[in-house]
Amino acid sequence: MRYKILFFCSFIVLTGFAQNKTTIDSLEQRLLIEQSEVRKCSIYNDLVRNYIYSFPKTSLKFNDSLADLSRKIENKGLEMLSQFNYARIYRVLGDSKKALDILIDYNAYVEKKQDTTNLIPAYYQTGVSYMFLDDKVRAIEYLLRSLELSELTKNEKKSLQSLNAIGAIYDQMGQYQKALEYYKKVETAYEESQDPDDLGLIYSNLGIVYKHLDSLDIALEYFQKGYNLNKDRGNLSVKSYQLRNIGLIYQNQNKLEQAENYFLKSLKIREEMGEQLPLLGSYYDLGSLYDSKGNFIKSIDNLKKALEISREIHSESNEALCLLALSEVYEKYGNLNSAFKYLKEGRALNDSIQSVDFKEKVNDLDKKYETEKKDKEIANQKLELKEQEAEIQKKKSQQNYMFGVIGFLLIASILIWLVFKQRQKRKNQEFLTLKREYQIKSLEALIEGEEKERYRIAKELHDGVNGDLSAIKYKLSTLIEMNNKVIKEAISMIDDSCNQVRAISHNLVPPSLDKFSLIEAAETYCDSMNAANHVEINFQSVGTEVSLPKKAEINIFRIIQELVSNSIKHANANEINVQVSFQQGDLQVTVEDDGIGFNKEEVKGKGIGLTNLESRIQYLKAEFDFVSNDKGTSCTFEVDITKLDEY
Repeated sequence: MRYKILFFCSFIVLTGFAQNKTTIDSLEQRLLIEQSEVRKCSIYNDLVRNYIYSFPKTSLKFNDSLADLSRKIENKGLEMLSQFNYARIYRVLGDSKKALDILIDYNAYVEKKQDTTNLIPAYYQTGVSYMFLDDKVRAIEYLLRSLELSELTKNEKKSLQSLNAIGAIYDQMGQYQKALEYYKKVETAYEESQDPDDLGLIYSNLGIVYKHLDSLDIALEYFQKGYNLNKDRGNLSVKSYQLRNIGLIYQNQNKLEQAENYFLKSLKIREEMGEQLPLLGSYYDLGSLYDSKGNFIKSIDNLKKALEISREIHSESNEALCLLALSEVYEKYGNLNSAFKYLKEGRALNDSIQSVDFKEKVNDLDKKYETEKKDKEIANQKLELKEQEAEIQKKKSQQNYMFGVIGFLLIASILIWLVFKQRQKRKNQEFLTLKREYQIKSLEALIEGEEKERYRIAKELHDGVNGDLSAIKYKLSTLIEMNNKVIKEAISMIDDSCNQVRAISHNLVPPSLDKFSLIEAAETYCDSMNAANHVEINFQSVGTEVSLPKKAEINIFRIIQELVSNSIKHANANEINVQVSFQQGDLQVTVEDDGIGFNKEEVKGKGIGLTNLESRIQYLKAEFDFVSNDKGTSCTFEVDITKLDEY
């Protein structure tokens, strides 16, 4: 007798973590000391993912803790995560129907949230659950949804999982070349990543296809490659399927002892893990093997175990296969009553399964009826709508009135806001004006104080020091007749001192600025400085001179004085040009020299002169600019004469 292979064992699809003892120990230790309930939920979830494919029942216990704690802290997201985990665990344990019931609710939750990241695995798990329930149309529908979203988000790992599962469905349908086409795409990508779990999965699926194509040597090669990759790793689920698949090849080659050895190794792992669906497969495989060996007692014992599990997990397709297999073994064993009993039950169950198509047609007719009923309800609703149009029109008018009132209030609010903003702007402007007036008064007071101090110092020098020096000179002159050389030198030094004191006094308060205009005072100053220094100082006036307020003239003169003084002291210049220009309501002053230049950043804040210069420029509201390099310095400031009337 040639047994059919149980459909769920032909294309096992695995996803998730491989069990890692070190990782699990670390997670369980963290769980003992963790205080945050949210982080505890995260640890429970990690433990679920680590145990699910090796010890699903242990995984289930941790997920129970995750579900309880998430409900306690009222965290809907974590609670739904636990539901998704339940679906995966039940699928691994073989109860795909229960998994699907949970996934339907979970899908509705993530679809409502439009959570693409979680929709991809949700659709994938739904598709795989339908695949295990042999609903290929629904399975393909959900797997294609998962594939589409994976490609849209460029999630290659999820795309490969969906491609692998679609290949498995083609394998189920007997389209082995099509299945091979999908598997080869996945194999190429997995061989690039070299992940042992992924490679173990695809090698298993490729081996099954080649087995169906009767290429047993190639199939065995793939199964062996997969087993070698995972034999020393913790993913027991992968290892059990690889052992079982190798056993199938040896059974096909009639190497029954070797096949039994691999089947028993696979069974031992599955008994430790407690997965119902894989256990069902192992008992069924051993029942088939012992039938081939003529050991009918062992065959019946294993097939009954498989039958019991299929009933526990409500797998009618597998239950029918087990019943028919038991019928054949009892017939060979000579127990015709039992053979007939199991044959009758198996055929009845098969007929029930086949009637699903009929039920689906009935459901379609029911849906059609419901659709027609809804169409009639819609027609009645249309009649009611016509009667309600007048009422709706009336309400519409009321709404328009309301909208008008709301619009008016809105416009009024905007106008009030604009008036408020305008008043605020005006107040800000008044504040800035007051601040400016205060600054001007402060500068004016500072400059007036400076000028008074200049007059005081000049008077002291002229009336005091200069008078004393003159008296000393007179007394010394009476001794000249003694023809003393030292006395003559002292008198000469006193003359020089008198000239210097007079020059300082005139610089502090130039007599010409009191008696003459700005142009005359500036020209007189340049001539006196030209005579007193080795630098050639040239003065030039352009345009018709305009009468200026005395305070403005003093400040402009002081700026010229400061710029010329700086050039003499620091520029090492041979020539200094001063130009005062009157044009179209503006006064422009330029002071240029051919000296060594300077860097403004280096001299900034290093002298009182520059500070006074900046204060006077600010006071005059003038625009100041300069250019300085190794060929000289040119300083220009421009004053709006019309604004000087304010002073």
